[in-house]
Amino acid sequence: EPIRLDKRLSALLGIPRGEARRYIEGGWVTVHGDVVEQPQRPVDGSAVIVVAEQASDEKAERVSMLLHKPAGVAAETLCALVSSDSRSELDASDLRPLQRHFHGLQLAASLPASDSGLVVVSQDPATLAHLQRN
Repeated sequence: EPIRLDKRLSALLGIPRGEARRYIEGGWVTVHGDVVEQPQRPVDGSAVIVVAEQASDEKAERVSMLLHKPAGVAAETLCALVSSDSRSELDASDLRPLQRHFHGLQLAASLPASDSGLVVVSQDPATLAHLQRN
């Protein structure tokens, strides 16, 4: 009978469920070779569950991103367009993109729809507040 992934991982590793949940939400757990970030995902007894060697149970960091806003695009719609598929090949950060990095993004400052330029989107309230103050 299927059970929650965090419950199964907790039992497999002998760790608290909260720690198992942080491993899963951090993108460190694969089920049958696919990264799973949802602790509630049901898995059955035959599921092959692997935790990456470099796994950390630290809470996943909030992200801030720079985006090019093309002319004619409303800046407010940019957050909805951000995904792991839109990540630049020039991105030299070591950040592993997780599904959670694309939720709750807010625009730091807007540009008129007719303008193009660089905008900042962030999940971090401190970053947003700092940019909006200056």
